[in-house]
Amino acid sequence: MSHHRYYRVQHSGGRCGGCPELGRVEARILTLPSSGLVVRAQDQPLRVAEEQVLTELADPDGRSVVLLARIWHDKITRDHPELREHLGDVLATVQDPDHAEPDPRLERRRYYRRRVGPSRWLLVVVSFEQQPGRIITAVATRKGPKRWKS
Repeated sequence: MSHHRYYRVQHSGGRCGGCPELGRVEARILTLPSSGLVVRAQDQPLRVAEEQVLTELADPDGRSVVLLARIWHDKITRDHPELREHLGDVLATVQDPDHAEPDPRLERRRYYRRRVGPSRWLLVVVSFEQQPGRIITAVATRKGPKRWKS
């Protein structure tokens, strides 16, 4: 049994700009040794309800979570350009958080990770209002979780 972590990433070619850690995707499946990422090439699209899925992973409870390309490009990196080069940190925060807690909105969960990204904490919010769950936002913040116990 393998204990490796895999992310399936659909790179959007020239439009991306925010995925320098992925580089140019030319192979069908490419394993990046430094990050352990498995990258899907453009000829292998993964879609959820007719939307392009940038990434698919599992949270610590084993629930499937996706990041839609539209959310990454049109929301997260537009609203928080400092995260443009931190896609790997956003994914790792959901998969292996330092702290997780319910969001004030039902069926959402907050995942926190310390000392990654451009600030003290990285916060990623996932909505489980549908399956698979979807990353809906990410933000770098100096404030830790309110319920955090160090």
